[in-house]
Order: sequence, then C-alpha cells, then structure tokens
Amino acid sequence: MSGETSNQPIVSVIVPAFNEVRTISGLLGRLRAVACVGQTIAIDDSSVDGTDESLRGWSEAGGRIAIFHPITDRCAKNVPPNQLQFNPAWSKNE
Repeated sequence: MSGETSNQPIVSVIVPAFNEVRTISGLLGRLRAVACVGQTIAIDDSSVDGTDESLRGWSEAGGRIAIFHPITDRCAKNVPPNQLQFNPAWSKNE
C-alpha cells in the first residue's frame, strides 16, 4: 500500500551475539516478520563459530541488519557505510 503512512512505530532491535550460529538465523527470521522492526543491530562479540558469516549472509540478502564488532573494531574496516545507518525504505510495508 504505497503512499499510505502507518501510525505504527518503527523500532530498531539490538541483538548481542557470541557464538550463536545455531540460533541467530531463527531469531533474525522472527524479527524480520515483525512489522514494526525497522532494522536489527547485531553486535557480534568476537564469535568464532560462524555467527559473523551468518549475520553477513542475512545482511547481504537484504535482512536490514547493521553488524558491529566492538572488540576487534572490524566494523570500521569491513562493513559498508550504508549498513551502519537506518534506511527509511526499510520501514515501508513490502
């Protein structure tokens, strides 16, 4: 329904993650289905089990995910700037 505005709030969800490769995809899938979630901010705390790769897969597939790596500061080098900020287009009903 393009052109219509919604009174529903748009929120950002912060997801801390450490070695969550077995559970992160299920969580991200459920978050993606919630209409008021505008973006997900994943904070990967130096996982070594493939969590980062799973997050990047979701991000590259249009999963509206910004990924941060606070311990190693890899986000400044590896995450494109357009993934570090909210995109208003994400809040439109698809």
